[in-house]
Amino acid sequence: MKLNKYLFNFAILIIPFLAFAQAEMVFNGIRLEQNLETVSDKLEEISEMMELVTLDTPVLPMAKTKENHLVCTNLRTQKGMIQRAVFSFADDTLKYIEVRGNVEKTLVKQANDTARTYLNLEVYPADKMFYDPAEDAVWIMTEDAMHINLFTWNNPLLEQGSKALKREKSSNKVPVFLKMGASLEDMKPVLEENSLFTAT
Repeated sequence: MKLNKYLFNFAILIIPFLAFAQAEMVFNGIRLEQNLETVSDKLEEISEMMELVTLDTPVLPMAKTKENHLVCTNLRTQKGMIQRAVFSFADDTLKYIEVRGNVEKTLVKQANDTARTYLNLEVYPADKMFYDPAEDAVWIMTEDAMHINLFTWNNPLLEQGSKALKREKSSNKVPVFLKMGASLEDMKPVLEENSLFTAT
């Protein structure tokens, strides 16, 4: 009798979680944290075109050894066609999705959460989704990607595919003119000299 009571209590506890699918599942049932092969197989079934882009040196902050991006166009979902999306993997794990074109109908209206406003974005925390109505864009990401504000980044691969990699590579080294521990008074003229615009 006690076992049945525990099973009933467990079912009551777990039903709300089962009822709310994550936003990324509209892409043929994929999930954040899945590996590249699993996601690639599912996206291939619903994408008109798909390109795999691999970076020799990872730039995503979550990636330690490997970074891959699946760039897709014309993805079929149950609620309509999405024009473009990029699925970003850090160390073979899906961490970040950027989607553009027809996102309100296909993603935002399917959200399981009430929107909150942050900057110019509508945020759906339960869905791990950020929506910019003006850009017709959605970002879906893991908590570690949220922590580093990847919802403020536009993946250049989404617009240009692998051509974006031919740009001059940027450096993540601290510029030599920055002196950690220096006062604002000392650093202000140096920063102004090395910047196109400054505001204090």
